[in-house]
Amino acid sequence: MAGNFDFFTKGVGENVVTPNKPFFTMKNSSKDELLTWLKNEVAFRESISSEFFAECRKNLQAYRGSYFKKVGARQSDENEIAPLHKFTSKYFVNHLYEMTENMISRMTRIKPAVEVLPSNDEYADKISAKAVDLLLRHLYYINDIDLLMQKMHRQRLIFGETFTNIDWDDNMGDLHPDYIQLREAGKLNKLGEVLGSDTPIKVGDVSLRVELPWNILLENQTDYADVKSIIIKKLLHIEELKAKYPKLKSQITKDAAATNYNLDSLKVESCGDYVFEYTMYHKSDKEFPNGKKICFLHNLILSDEDLGFSHGDFPLVRLTDLEIPGRLHGMSRYSQVLILQNAHNNLSQSIIKNEFLLAAPKWMMPKGACKVEQLNNGRTVVQYQGPVAPQLVQMNPTSPTTLAMRDSITNEIGTIFGIHQVSRGEPPKGITAAVALQFLNDQETERAMSDIAKHNICLVDISKKMISTAGDNYDENDGRILRVFGKNNKHMIAAFDAANLHKDYDVRIQNSSAIPQSKAARMERIIQTMQYAPDLFTPDRWAELLEFGATDKMHSLITEAINAAESEEEDMLDGVEVDEPKEWED
Repeated sequence: MAGNFDFFTKGVGENVVTPNKPFFTMKNSSKDELLTWLKNEVAFRESISSEFFAECRKNLQAYRGSYFKKVGARQSDENEIAPLHKFTSKYFVNHLYEMTENMISRMTRIKPAVEVLPSNDEYADKISAKAVDLLLRHLYYINDIDLLMQKMHRQRLIFGETFTNIDWDDNMGDLHPDYIQLREAGKLNKLGEVLGSDTPIKVGDVSLRVELPWNILLENQTDYADVKSIIIKKLLHIEELKAKYPKLKSQITKDAAATNYNLDSLKVESCGDYVFEYTMYHKSDKEFPNGKKICFLHNLILSDEDLGFSHGDFPLVRLTDLEIPGRLHGMSRYSQVLILQNAHNNLSQSIIKNEFLLAAPKWMMPKGACKVEQLNNGRTVVQYQGPVAPQLVQMNPTSPTTLAMRDSITNEIGTIFGIHQVSRGEPPKGITAAVALQFLNDQETERAMSDIAKHNICLVDISKKMISTAGDNYDENDGRILRVFGKNNKHMIAAFDAANLHKDYDVRIQNSSAIPQSKAARMERIIQTMQYAPDLFTPDRWAELLEFGATDKMHSLITEAINAAESEEEDMLDGVEVDEPKEWED
């Protein structure tokens, strides 16, 4: 197999690999035949995506402000790119970085506020929906969803597309209750020889990771919706792989031909002691009802099993910048803006050169009119022949037209990104009224509705796959449900079934407004309820709710009696014995 990222150093038409037969033809093949197919598929997918990956690299360097040609380099040579320190004397303003971060700020203002709604009005479904909503917030917190969405938007603007990998991580979460019980009883040696007596066992949890686009190899299609299989690349140290697959460690070897693009040096380098672990995922379809997941190296198949996700899809959620009909990969706005940024750089460099050359005042005098050495500024003296009186002249090397052109280029860059003066904190001259400024801000928001819609759809898709992955792996005996609900909600715990997490007909996820998520809005809701029914709680209870803006707790306190009653009614209808009501119960 050709070395990874060899296409970065090859010209158009090189490193072309013949496409494979469809994957379903490998159903009854041997391991060697399957490995050969997989290796060829990796090389083929890297080959057809080589131009897109090269474009991603160029855009990343532009974002970093290091996209400049070496002095004397050929214009057609895409590899003649020098690092930023070679051009410390260059004068430029990286508007690409500024516009990108501005767009990220605009998109991430939309907080991850989703609602989990029950499919009907039955008590069990309502409790399941509430439990899923609480679990979703827990997953948002442990995976830092705000930071993750920032990374996704940064990558989709730079590269044109990005992916979030939603998988299960056994090393996340709290210690397992059984492990704690054995540890307290001094019986850790009974955990088994494989894990060892000192290895802590955790309950595991759903993990999110943003993938670089060149680590995602897509099937050759013209539309992402038609892609049936993907291959994810992950660079691991060879010893880490041996520890991960102890039974196969004698067969795990280095790949001398493998190379990787170093994001620090911006160069293609040998992998050395690191090896690419490839994971191929195939969707559930009529050929593979349970899907497929195959992990392999350059010389070895590590595992071959079913997909393992009840949602039947890839464990990925995709977010794009610009989608071009007939093009598999997304396209970055950088492809439209780079020429403007380069023009801005060239114009800025010309301005600063002219200023250094002509900005200082110059003495214009006939030759021999005075001793130049006595002026102590020989470089600012212009001598000529003729009887003209000496005079001190102040040049104006940069015309207003040149500066206006430079500003015009900046505005054109902002137009492509959909960012104008108001977004940058520079309202148009003469507009000071708050209503007018709000109108301009609303207009920019309207212009960004397509990006906002993508953001919302992406967030909903991530939430759905997080819930499905949790439902595939959560265990009712791992202590997780008790932690989420709290000890006082016994009726909720009794009604909740972890299997409901991954059933689409039990829960639905809809995007909701982010306004109620702010603390000020939550406190306002509590105050309104307090004014409407001041005798509902005691003053100290109202004070407690107001301190944290605990609208959820307020709602639970208000409805806990009716929830408990509905729970007991359903238990009685199902033939479950229910205790008689006590005097203190409502």
